[in-house]
Amino acid sequence: MFGSGKNAAPMIPRRLQDKTLVLGRDDLRYFAEKSDPALIRDVVSLIEKCPTEDATGCSDGFREYSMLAVSGGSGDGAYGAGVLNGWSAHGTRPTFKAVTGISTGALIAPLVFLGKEYDHILEKFYTNTSIGDILRRKGPISIIFGNSLASNRPLENTIRSIVTRDFLRKVAAERAKGRGLYVGTTNFYAQRLVIWDMAKIAEIGDRRAVDLFCRIILASTAIPAVFPPVFFDVMAGGKRYREMHVDGGAVAQVFFLYGAMRDFAEELSKREIDRSKLRIRLYVILNGYLSPQWEAVGNNMLSMIKRYIDTLSLAENRGDIGRLYFFAREHGHEFKLAYIPPSFEPENDGEFDKKNMRRLFDLGRKQAEAGYPWVDKIETGFLTPD
Repeated sequence: MFGSGKNAAPMIPRRLQDKTLVLGRDDLRYFAEKSDPALIRDVVSLIEKCPTEDATGCSDGFREYSMLAVSGGSGDGAYGAGVLNGWSAHGTRPTFKAVTGISTGALIAPLVFLGKEYDHILEKFYTNTSIGDILRRKGPISIIFGNSLASNRPLENTIRSIVTRDFLRKVAAERAKGRGLYVGTTNFYAQRLVIWDMAKIAEIGDRRAVDLFCRIILASTAIPAVFPPVFFDVMAGGKRYREMHVDGGAVAQVFFLYGAMRDFAEELSKREIDRSKLRIRLYVILNGYLSPQWEAVGNNMLSMIKRYIDTLSLAENRGDIGRLYFFAREHGHEFKLAYIPPSFEPENDGEFDKKNMRRLFDLGRKQAEAGYPWVDKIETGFLTPD
């Protein structure tokens, strides 16, 4: 179904980019910046459902939901994995109404969505994974004539070992209860963030859905030039085309359902849901920093590429967190942030270094086990506790 070889479909024309079908459907994904009526209806449908096992519940017309957004951050996802494990141990981790993830957060989000019984997988991945479990380096000829420095086949194999048809059945069962799971990728042709409705894809349940689910996660983690892009076959105007997708972090380090939740008042009214009685507690786990971190950068290509990506990520972190905070405040929602404290200093600059990841994981778990000190206030552009 998907491919980039000699028989691959042609690149989709610009004029058709908003008229595509995936697996024959037009409701499996959305462009993030658009206020899409279909996405609004879907989100409101989830809000409308109040399963009795939802810890926040609904009573007297009030609806209170916890939602979670997990950021990118590569191996620093160990911090978020630790926070989630410690949160479970503390006994206060809620059942999230919706979970969003991007880049390394795309790996975390489906496991968080399915609950605490998947915490051990998060711990194993983010404390026992080395760079060789993520990528396979290419030779000089392959680099010169190829599209990336490395292959991410080892990571793809790991994703496929977890995401099975049974896994999708569990995700679909949670959607039936009124919960949503969303992952972001970057449409590289269009320079636009695409939000994929992973729970709706899971409902399809066949091998095509499994493959699509896995490839979306792989695309969300595919740092351009470091890893090859992921191509998706789409239909438009009765013809088959392809799109190039890469790391969602190329556009955003963390995202939420802005378009749907900004403009869903009319749809809420249609369903007789009183917006004044809707309360959302938005938790954000940022697998990164919010202040500059000094580092002795090696005078070689790989060290400089890594530092360049880290610098771009820092700028994105600040912008994305500020946007989330002011969005929540404007609409009367609570905002809770966890992020790597500036006091944490890696012992080396290697990606997916097991020692650093274990330290980050243990730090996040220790903080959450004691009751995480969630940040809920922004002052003069920086996030600080009260």
